[in-house]
Amino acid sequence: MKPWKIKAGSKAALICPASPVSEAEVKTAIATVKSLGLQPVVGDYVINPDSYLAGTDAERADELERVFKDSEIGAVFCIRGGYGSSRLLDILDFRLFQDYPKPFFGHSDITALNNAVFAKTGLESYSGLILRSPIEAETMRTLEHCLNQVPLVLSHQNFLRKGVASGHLIGGNLTVFSHLLGTPYLPELSGNILLLEDVGEKPYKIDRMLRHLLQAGVFAKVSGVIFGSFYQCADGVSEPEKWRDIINEYGQQLPCPVITDFNYGHHPNTMVLPIGSMVEMSSLQGTVTFYG
Repeated sequence: MKPWKIKAGSKAALICPASPVSEAEVKTAIATVKSLGLQPVVGDYVINPDSYLAGTDAERADELERVFKDSEIGAVFCIRGGYGSSRLLDILDFRLFQDYPKPFFGHSDITALNNAVFAKTGLESYSGLILRSPIEAETMRTLEHCLNQVPLVLSHQNFLRKGVASGHLIGGNLTVFSHLLGTPYLPELSGNILLLEDVGEKPYKIDRMLRHLLQAGVFAKVSGVIFGSFYQCADGVSEPEKWRDIINEYGQQLPCPVITDFNYGHHPNTMVLPIGSMVEMSSLQGTVTFYG
């Protein structure tokens, strides 16, 4: 299900379903949303200096539901990730996302919400946007494709395993996605394209999570895998690229097309991508196409 298109001048909610932000980061988010021609409306639970959560679970869930139900709000932006989105999954009324299919943007820990919403309702949402920092050119370019629901065709030659595959885009942050396994919030795997990235994880932890996905049968079911960046995942000075060896080891074993070094993750100037949208990856064409 495609979200509603955003009208110019619409109000846009700025919320934190997971961790809080500072006043300076709120100001940055407001400036970015204004630059998009939207009117920012800051949520009640975004600043909380005394906790790693922006509010209680009930407060954050209620705010998320409230901005989706609010007829004056045209889009919902998460200012940051952090931790806490998964704590909301058992108490959210997912029917609201189906009844009010608004554009929903987030990244990192928001992977839990992106995938749960798609699993429960089929609604597409957007991953890759962090508003607590100023956004750069490629982030803005791909964000505009998402806002306008225009197909995005990208040239990419780093096919670790060649082939052609298509399906709905699922995944996002590896750590968060792997913790959805065994829950009712994991999207359908079969025939879909799995996107993975991470930040600040030691190589052995990346290995452990990928082994978990392998042993759980995830890689045997998906039709393709896209590895984004593994930002700041170096293992000291001696083996700064060990994480890359791990990605290559697992990628070479998979029975489907595999892309590496895709411009998606926690690094600067990342792309914004539509979770739940149809995507096609083709080593024959050297392209990845996201259909709005």
